[in-house]
Amino acid sequence: VSRRVRGPLKSTALFGKDFPVEDKSDFYVLKRCTHHACDKIYVDEENVPNSCRYHPGHPIFHEGCQKWSCCDTKVYGFDQFLEIQGCTYGLHTNEPQAVPPKAPTSTNVTFGEGQGDTIPPNPSPVKIPPRKEKTEEEEKPETPDAPDAVIPAGAPCLHKGCNVKFKDDSSRSEECIYHPGVPIFHEGSKGWSCCKQKALEFDQFMNIKGCASGKHKFVKEGDDSVSCRCDFYQSSLRITMSIY
Repeated sequence: VSRRVRGPLKSTALFGKDFPVEDKSDFYVLKRCTHHACDKIYVDEENVPNSCRYHPGHPIFHEGCQKWSCCDTKVYGFDQFLEIQGCTYGLHTNEPQAVPPKAPTSTNVTFGEGQGDTIPPNPSPVKIPPRKEKTEEEEKPETPDAPDAVIPAGAPCLHKGCNVKFKDDSSRSEECIYHPGVPIFHEGSKGWSCCKQKALEFDQFMNIKGCASGKHKFVKEGDDSVSCRCDFYQSSLRITMSIY
């Protein structure tokens, strides 16, 4: 950017010093410095060494942090970024500044010298068919209570979704309607991994009818450990984790 003005220039003050300028013409071309962080108006007759304070690097914005590649000053506001003083002194210029190189989008990567194994650029996407992941409890075969197992009266059925309690030996042969899967709570929706029925309220979730049938299970086998599932979501201030 430049424009011509009429009139002599006598002197100018730069960084506290006066630089006399010889009056060679009645016309002077005003130019705007294109150095980063300078952007001042100057004339060639007054463009002396160290008259420009600028950043020779390029701006870097990463995860809220703002800085110049040529110095270590970091800020987190754009107004503060514009106020970062230049780290280099030199002459003013009105030449366009070089554009920083862009990172390559695709490269060939060789694994090991002489092996010849490379990753081609822009590989074609591979479609993977959806697969239903079975939980440990769904894969475990159901084993009924032993015929000679001692079951106290009032013992609840251990199957999820079944609320039957043991009365007498007739309870051993009764049909049990239950859920073989695990509960899934996601974004307010509640359901079971073994069926598609969903509910929004917890009471409605507890009343979802079982999707499998078999015999009641009143006696617990093995240890008391159970498999758990973890869900979490992250906000700007905290991480919330739920264990089911």
